[in-house]
Amino acid sequence: MLIQQCLNRMSLGFYIRNHIAVSNVIRLYGSQAQKGVQNKAKNDEKSQRKKFDQFLTDTWPKPYQIVAMTSYLCSAEAKITDAEQFFIKSYGKKKEANNHFESWPLFENWKKEPNENAVLQFLMSFEKFLSDNDKVESKLARSEYICFIWRYLLILEASLDQKLMKDYNIMFQFSKRCTQLHSLPDIEMFLVYSVLRITEMNQISPVIFDSLRQFIQSQSYHPTKYDSDEFPRTLQNANYKYILERLAEHKHVDRTSRLSFLFSLALYHWGACNYSIGLDYLSKSTQLFLEDCNGGIYELDDSAAYKEICDHFCRMWSNFGRYARKEGMEPAMDYIVTQAKHFQAYPHPLGFLPTHVILSNTQKDHKVHTLLQSPVEEDKAFVKALYTYGTHRLTERLPAIYQFIQTQVDNYNERVREAESSNLASESDQKEGNTVETEKPFFYSVDDGMSGIEENDIEIQKELLDIKLIQLVVRKNGTALLNAYFQSIQDGIFPNEETVQAIAEFFMSSEDEDTLEILYRRSPATFIHRNHFYLEASKIRLRTILQKWQSEDEKLQAWQDITKFYNLVLKEQKEDLIDISTADNIVRKCRQICKLFIEDNLLQEKPFLAELRREALNLTLEHRDVYLLLALWEALFFSTKFEHQEKADKLVEELPQLVQFMKIEPVIERAEKYGKEELFRKLIEVNLSHNGTDY
Repeated sequence: MLIQQCLNRMSLGFYIRNHIAVSNVIRLYGSQAQKGVQNKAKNDEKSQRKKFDQFLTDTWPKPYQIVAMTSYLCSAEAKITDAEQFFIKSYGKKKEANNHFESWPLFENWKKEPNENAVLQFLMSFEKFLSDNDKVESKLARSEYICFIWRYLLILEASLDQKLMKDYNIMFQFSKRCTQLHSLPDIEMFLVYSVLRITEMNQISPVIFDSLRQFIQSQSYHPTKYDSDEFPRTLQNANYKYILERLAEHKHVDRTSRLSFLFSLALYHWGACNYSIGLDYLSKSTQLFLEDCNGGIYELDDSAAYKEICDHFCRMWSNFGRYARKEGMEPAMDYIVTQAKHFQAYPHPLGFLPTHVILSNTQKDHKVHTLLQSPVEEDKAFVKALYTYGTHRLTERLPAIYQFIQTQVDNYNERVREAESSNLASESDQKEGNTVETEKPFFYSVDDGMSGIEENDIEIQKELLDIKLIQLVVRKNGTALLNAYFQSIQDGIFPNEETVQAIAEFFMSSEDEDTLEILYRRSPATFIHRNHFYLEASKIRLRTILQKWQSEDEKLQAWQDITKFYNLVLKEQKEDLIDISTADNIVRKCRQICKLFIEDNLLQEKPFLAELRREALNLTLEHRDVYLLLALWEALFFSTKFEHQEKADKLVEELPQLVQFMKIEPVIERAEKYGKEELFRKLIEVNLSHNGTDY
């Protein structure tokens, strides 16, 4: 099964491979270092200094270099002061008496008294440091710049966490000055990135979007994540997924950056073992890529950005294809190949790219090469370069390949016009039984493989398919089961409902939600029995949420998960991604669980009423579904605590329309169980005050 073929988490990169050596060298300059460690670290100091030199090039260090160094130090469990002392000893003068940079005392003053003056003093010192252009020539100054960035971000994150808006505004204005006066947008980019870690940001300039695109693209293939309190969380990829989602959906993002963020999202989910989501993003982003890449992309002023996007695109497909093949993930590989064939059939000059990238990474896979046939094999120079270098240097060939494909398309269109003219001229010959062959389309089209098969033959094949699939279920051969199922739907033959139900229950028994999700997404929308896959996957997710609720520490997360899933089901129903009956079934289960959570939470010592109300209100605003608000009101109304009853009254006062949506019969039945006349009086009062139902 696909879930059993999960990858090990992505490598943390070459920056942290020498963990022990880094720890020894960095800690050499810490106050608690032992003598034996010092001796070993001194022996390795020269080699470690070379490693740090790669981050300290001839300009101020780039954002990706600062992140790389942060990862390097986090892996060594070092502190900023340890790194600072290492920098001074390695790059400073031998007679240097000071063991700290200028940012250290200012940062310490801010820690003791975190106020506006302390922030201003720190930023004034930082700007004075940046104003001295000669400093960039020095490796010591470049390392000092990194320490300034670390401490700047620590102050910024504290201001955001504590909602110190005056401090934040000062830092925001400083970052703007760095962009405008010092031509250094990296500091503003880090500020925006840090804000997006917590919330959305409405105004982002094109320059910063460009910096964000380049920075995130550099992180996409080696994502690192730590949880060190010594370094800024911004540089440890905290909330990385939410940042990408906010950037991809931002209303002012340019199309080039949006594509890049979507590519990075696909890579993130793939690396996090969320295979179905990753494959979904792969398809959507490829679709947008082909729609956005118009015929004149290499003649535009921003052609360099498009070549960069093409490179990102090719590397993404290469990453998916190479890993799926390496790990033997046949269902995923089958999906990737199918998508490549689909995009190759596009009447677009760049539709061939996924096919070429997959072929270049699966040279030894005869099955893949049988399924995928390239329409540009005539360009031998390109094919040779592609097979020799993989995706490396691929984008250098794109303009020539684009021109080659465009020429082929133009020639094909000309031949079609000639064929149409010939058909008109020979119409009389056709009536006598002679036919004029028209040329096949230049672009590859996916054949459904079902032409010439009689209806009786199809029924027989369906029966044989059901027998085969049931046998594989009984044998518990998940991999062969998936292969047989996907091959059958590719050939246009579909199993009956009982067989589909058996397949769904088989993967549900092993809690394999990912595979059920892939089965649903890859089954054609016209195949109504695919809803069994969605339903069983939903049951697994709901069970997981219920288990999470059992833990005292995870109740809030469980509530957020169930409302998020509830919201998702309603959204997919609205977009016709799931049928009404399946959606209604799952919504009913979500409502039952939500009501259980609400009632149980009110019995807790510290209920999170504000979160209950917020999620219920969000659902009402987005989908006009008032069930959760009514369930919350009912729980508060029947609570034995006076403050809860007051909140029930206040909720109805704020949202009087709730009474009109109230199903009064269940409320009356519950009131009867309590046997209190006071409850009936309050119900009458609520309905009379807010125009309730006549009943």
